[in-house]
Amino acid sequence: MYKATKSLHRKRLILCGRDGCVASVKASIALLYHDDLEGATYAKYIWELNHVDEDSLLAYLVVLGAALKKLGFSLTEAYICPREGPLLYIQVFIRGWYSSLSKTLGVPNHVLRLAYKVHMEIAEPYMSSIDGVRVLLRKDKLSVNVVAAKCPRQPTCGHELPEECPLVREAIRRLS
Repeated sequence: MYKATKSLHRKRLILCGRDGCVASVKASIALLYHDDLEGATYAKYIWELNHVDEDSLLAYLVVLGAALKKLGFSLTEAYICPREGPLLYIQVFIRGWYSSLSKTLGVPNHVLRLAYKVHMEIAEPYMSSIDGVRVLLRKDKLSVNVVAAKCPRQPTCGHELPEECPLVREAIRRLS
């Protein structure tokens, strides 16, 4: 049993401390890879995303997988146990708006629309407020990339992506 635990710990599928060992989000993703849909439930719990629907979480994992693949990382090499890790890997590929991931990562638009709910939830603590619009920006040489944005009327405004919202677009325009 000790060798198995040590192997899982080395692969970062479990995290061990003085109080024992717990599964990491990588273990839940491994379960999903092996057709065990309970992995999504565990990932939601580990990342504290319990109010996010499983389809959105699965879509986000597709986006994360595309980013990791493009960066050349395997699941065990990637730093994704805290939920902020995936945000760092994904935001590197945003060119202007979130929907640009369709081109830079090859992720279909309908998957990006589902995944954005999770992306925004993870980015929320790092967002700043501009006239009621919450934004997280990354400056890249001469351009500004909108990592995440949330309009004050969301989700009732009906805009699934930030670039579709006139309030968000106006706040970003004023900043530029």
